[in-house]
Amino acid sequence: MNMFPKWYLPPHIERRRRNSGSAVVAAVMNEFNIDKQSLTSPSRSKKPVRARQVAWYVMSRNCGHMSYLQMAKMLGRTDHSTAFHGVRVVENLIERDDEFAAAVERVERALRD
Repeated sequence: MNMFPKWYLPPHIERRRRNSGSAVVAAVMNEFNIDKQSLTSPSRSKKPVRARQVAWYVMSRNCGHMSYLQMAKMLGRTDHSTAFHGVRVVENLIERDDEFAAAVERVERALRD
């Protein structure tokens, strides 16, 4: 029989920090050298599109509390399928492009630091 409630986490166990979507957006803006207006704009040029897709990918991995719809709305989109597609595109690019994979890793590392 356990004498502690299920929600109790002993102090010696490190609590995992809950990343926010805005922290991910800030890290992506820093890595891709892009401003918030370009990131949330309806533009389909390559640089803002890739940055948005990376933001959604990192959010999907590090912000488990956010739905795809919430992630999409954070970057000015209205449909969850846009964010879902962006995550899949980044997964495929990471497998093929080592430089792109390193950029994504730098964004994730910036969240951990």
